[in-house]
Amino acid sequence: MKKETRAYLLEIDNAIVREKLLSKSISELTDDEFIESAEQFGDVMTLSKLAEMINNDNIIMSDFYIRFIEVEIYELQLTIREWFDTLPIDLRYKALRNTDEWRMNHKASSFEEALKGSFVWKDTEEGHEFWEDIYDNHQEQLANDLWERSAE
Repeated sequence: MKKETRAYLLEIDNAIVREKLLSKSISELTDDEFIESAEQFGDVMTLSKLAEMINNDNIIMSDFYIRFIEVEIYELQLTIREWFDTLPIDLRYKALRNTDEWRMNHKASSFEEALKGSFVWKDTEEGHEFWEDIYDNHQEQLANDLWERSAE
């Protein structure tokens, strides 16, 4: 288990957030309450993802209540094959096709680690930019999938 500081964002103009916070000011929320609110009505991201979004002008800091909270992260050791099983079938096929069989059972603590260590991206039919896009967007897609499943 390791600790990581994450950014929890609540949009200032979000009516649901304002209604939820009527009885308390934002500064009175405990970290747990802030995390719960951000997970339900806002955004949760790593600091590197937040920095990337700010640099790309995808987020305006003044539009959000932001709290940085250190949380415990449980590392999950899966094989490269198991990490690739989290991909949609078409991408899974491409990733598995490019990975040598002897690497399939190597362990990795994240999808990104598995993808980086499985094959040389530029040497594939898809090319470096294709795999870099998968690398950059997998966590966001996985989070969206989990959010949709939890809403069902």
